[in-house]
Amino acid sequence: MNFKQKLTYMLIGSLFTLAGYMLAILTTGGLTPQNATAQPDTQVIDEIICKRLRVVDADGKPSVVVQSSFNDGGRIRIYNKQRDVGVGIGSDTIYLQNINGKESIAISAHVIGGHIRVRNNKGNVAIDIAGFDTGGEIGIYNETKNTIARLGVAESQGGLLTIYNEAGKLGSEISADAFGGAFRLYNEKEKIGVNIYTLVGSILSMYNEAGKSVVSIGADDNGNGVIQSYKGGWRTH
Repeated sequence: MNFKQKLTYMLIGSLFTLAGYMLAILTTGGLTPQNATAQPDTQVIDEIICKRLRVVDADGKPSVVVQSSFNDGGRIRIYNKQRDVGVGIGSDTIYLQNINGKESIAISAHVIGGHIRVRNNKGNVAIDIAGFDTGGEIGIYNETKNTIARLGVAESQGGLLTIYNEAGKLGSEISADAFGGAFRLYNEKEKIGVNIYTLVGSILSMYNEAGKSVVSIGADDNGNGVIQSYKGGWRTH
């Protein structure tokens, strides 16, 4: 065997050795020793395009789900430790749920204004806050789902506080307008019983069961006190 033939065999052997070395790199993921843990390179992704993205916990259960909706835009759901939805975010609503998976607070936006709804542990509405073109309104409800108080804007654009009894029937009102304040009490039939309001001075009016004024106490144009009663006609005392 001459020198040229020996050199050819040595070159072929070197190529086989190099090929084996490269094959080992490709199958093991790099030059990292067998017992060492390779650290992957951090990659920055400018954009992810998908219809649904789910993040799971160590048990493979969803923690966060982001998805699109054909009807009302995108949605985000965040799950609590009980694996119920704890926070939900939609295109026009954000809601929080308690550990029992029932809605506690909902915040939404509509064409006419914003809306906040607070529920009790039974899922019934306890407080309702809404905004309209004419102003805002707050409603408070009892355990039997009846409205017991409402704060809002009167037709005069002044303030109006309305109080109801446990059955949701009108009990009293406090309001204010350009002439002053007013306080009204209602009977069990929701007929007005007492009305106190201010014009030039203060006026107290009392009504019968049918809601008709029968007694009025106030001041005349001269600033003197006047008492009037109705019995077939008004009489001044």
